[in-house]
Amino acid sequence: MPNRSKQRSVQHLIDENAQRLLQNLIPTGWVLRNYRPDYGIDFALEVFQEVSIESSAETYETLGEHLFIQLKGQREAKRRTLKIYNRYNVEKAVLVEDKTSIVAEIEVIKFSIEVPELVTIQRMGAGLPVILILAEISSGNCYFICLNDYIDKILIPKFRGNDYTNSKTRTLYIPTYNTLRSPDSASKILGWYAKRNKLLSAFQKMVYQQKELAYIDDILQRKSLAEHFSRILLRYDFWNDPSWKILGELYQEINNVLDGELIPDFSSMPPDFFETEAEYQEWFEEITLTRIWNSLSALSSVYEETCREWFLPTPHGFMTSYPKKCSFLTRE
Repeated sequence: MPNRSKQRSVQHLIDENAQRLLQNLIPTGWVLRNYRPDYGIDFALEVFQEVSIESSAETYETLGEHLFIQLKGQREAKRRTLKIYNRYNVEKAVLVEDKTSIVAEIEVIKFSIEVPELVTIQRMGAGLPVILILAEISSGNCYFICLNDYIDKILIPKFRGNDYTNSKTRTLYIPTYNTLRSPDSASKILGWYAKRNKLLSAFQKMVYQQKELAYIDDILQRKSLAEHFSRILLRYDFWNDPSWKILGELYQEINNVLDGELIPDFSSMPPDFFETEAEYQEWFEEITLTRIWNSLSALSSVYEETCREWFLPTPHGFMTSYPKKCSFLTRE
């Protein structure tokens, strides 16, 4: 008769505690689903918001926003200091770090991940984010990084001459600034990532609209089409997200188009160029519509160059994401 029965490993206990820490961060009403069978994705997260109804009962509706989570648990994470060197935009040129120009030195968590997991996420593309959440049991903290962005902005550029897949594992560096501190913090950060597919779809429509408006010379036809396009864009529900202020500014401009409030300051009308105020008004409306849709069509480029580096240990990521640089992680 064996003198020992079935046993639980320490890692099983760590994994259970990690899931408990993650569950405690999920905002009220959101749905966290086990993703099974597991091929590198542990959970699917769906975002809901509370809605007002006549009864006193709380009700939540889905926003149609989703992301995947890969959860890793560790008793105590390995930390080190990482120097962030200046570099050029890796979407426009091969990676060259300027070792003479240190942008910052930050504390990071050193984490090893299996390459097949990274390859799976790379094949998915960037449209549906996969967020690695590292739950540290000793501190009770959950740290996060977007794996899609890490692959595109760090791993692929770094190993361009020696493909990053030519290894069993790769080491990731997660800034300790990237902490999910509460359900409110998780709502802002994970909620922002979950909007990605919706934003990318809208960007495609904005580029289409800008090109169609550019084909029209008649200002009345252009105004009519711009109003039609405005109604389409205002159906999206991401405009008031505080994470990216430019969305709110463009939302107001689109409303101005629809409300017919493209009114110039006639006191500044150049008298040598326009004979009447009506002529000046027409010119002003034309250049304003062009400017608005040029700005809308440029959102996709700004998102690729800036937003996809948020929270990464890169120069641009550091300068646009962290305390004393912006308030993204300090809005509690």
